[in-house]
Amino acid sequence: MNKGPLSDRWLMILFGAVMAISAGYLVYALFSINERETELAELALERNQQETSTRYDALFHMVEEDLRQEALAIAHHDTAEMATVSERWEPLLTSHWDITAIRLADEHGNELTLFRRGEAMVWMVTREGSRNVPPLLTRFSSGQGLEVSSTDLDTDTVHDPRQRIWFSRTLSIGSQDPIWSIRRDARGRQPILQVSYLIRRPQHAWGHQVIMFDLDPSRSERLQLGRSAPGLFRSILLDDEGHPLITGTVQQDSVLIKAEQEALASWSQVRTRRTFRFDHGESELLGLLLPYSLNGQELLIGALIDLRTLRLWTGPERQALIVMSTLFAAIGILLLLAWRIRLHVRKRMRKQQRVNRNLARKLDKALGERDVLNREVHHRVKNNLQVVSSLLNLQASRLEEGPVRQEFLRGKRRIDTIALVHHKLYGSDDLRNVDLTKFFNGLVEALQEMHKPGSKAVSHSIQVDGLKADQDTAIELGIILCELVSNAYQHAFPHATGGHIDIGLHQVEGGLYRLMVKNNGKILAPDYKDGSGKLGLEIVDALASQLDGSFHIRTNGSLTFEVLFRMLKGTASPDPVIGDTEGLE
Repeated sequence: MNKGPLSDRWLMILFGAVMAISAGYLVYALFSINERETELAELALERNQQETSTRYDALFHMVEEDLRQEALAIAHHDTAEMATVSERWEPLLTSHWDITAIRLADEHGNELTLFRRGEAMVWMVTREGSRNVPPLLTRFSSGQGLEVSSTDLDTDTVHDPRQRIWFSRTLSIGSQDPIWSIRRDARGRQPILQVSYLIRRPQHAWGHQVIMFDLDPSRSERLQLGRSAPGLFRSILLDDEGHPLITGTVQQDSVLIKAEQEALASWSQVRTRRTFRFDHGESELLGLLLPYSLNGQELLIGALIDLRTLRLWTGPERQALIVMSTLFAAIGILLLLAWRIRLHVRKRMRKQQRVNRNLARKLDKALGERDVLNREVHHRVKNNLQVVSSLLNLQASRLEEGPVRQEFLRGKRRIDTIALVHHKLYGSDDLRNVDLTKFFNGLVEALQEMHKPGSKAVSHSIQVDGLKADQDTAIELGIILCELVSNAYQHAFPHATGGHIDIGLHQVEGGLYRLMVKNNGKILAPDYKDGSGKLGLEIVDALASQLDGSFHIRTNGSLTFEVLFRMLKGTASPDPVIGDTEGLE
């Protein structure tokens, strides 16, 4: 008879202990929220650094490619006079606002330079290091044909290119890749970022030549400098000595400029690769500076975040903790009142548990029926698409050989691949978490069979890391994979020598994923956007946008396609790993 009250007493004691522990945790959380704000700020800075690094990669890669092309064009000419290069250099400076000067020098001290002065461009010619006369400034490139004297422009005091850092470093290193360096002005002006490339011409009268670009990153539209979010600044680019390479920010925000100056002063005292705090007026800022490596030159990129912004974000959380603490006190009182009706609550709980079990059984049954219906829908979609494919095939058979018939056949093949995706999908064991490894293997094997005999000598490998996806995401990924693999079978291996296709799907970070399809066959023609494969690539780009992602094409000895995307719903990954795979086309 006493077991019930005794059990209730111990249960009450247990509840009281839990309440005390919970109240203590709330107090601890209230005092540790500042640490959470710092952690959030560090995560925001790290993400910002990754985005900024990606933008700089794109900018510097584009500049290096332009430099290589100019070097190649010069190497195919016997002379490098103004008339030879003006047709390329002037449009290059006009279209690339971030390139401020182009220089071409040889081992004898001869140099040809095109640089901006305001809205105009000026040619400067240096002969044998200008030992006897200063450099000759010939004309403005604006078409006015004006002659100017060397005293009209603020040029370097050293006119012999052989005495400049970029020239000597390029010759001494002798690398096949562009060499980066920084010109530091003795008069304290802003350092200039320079990239140079060695042109080997042993049979030319000038011997080896070096071409160089002056680069101002703050002029580049790719970087989108300034505020990336409320309270977050990212416009810091420094040389290896901590001197800024970017003057100001977008719209010349004086507050941001002052914040950056104070950040550099604070960082110069510690020179850490971790986050650092400093005061900016009434605000407290958190900064992060990390090294960024170029070939031959180390730089620093950084970002700042205003902790007041984070406190605005965490303000509701702080208030919620205070409210929760108050509620816990009220709950303690209500718990005493609930003691008298506990037996009644027990009965209601038992009744509710029975109802929940019944609902769970009904829900399991409904989910099972939904899976059956989903499979039936995919089966019917596949059958309907096969009917459409047959109609297109019948229509194409009545057409004469030519572009129209080929377009019908291309449309038929795309419908066949969509039908194939649905066919493989309704064969999955769990449509809510589709096993992408099994799904991709089935698709590629079927595509290989569809494209025989051309695909017979082409091997493939698939690495998916055990990822799973919902059926909507799986359908779009399946169509993207079919388009890219079919494109490889049809265009990448025109000869019977065979080849290999690499397929990879990896988690990059958080909800961001990367699908890669890479082949070692024929690369895309320059006019591929107007060719027969144009529609397939447009389809892939549209599907990537639907997945809140992007589509990229790159060639680096092989043809690589890359789709960055986010899962439309949850994914199931047994061991999510941040991947760093090769880029795709």
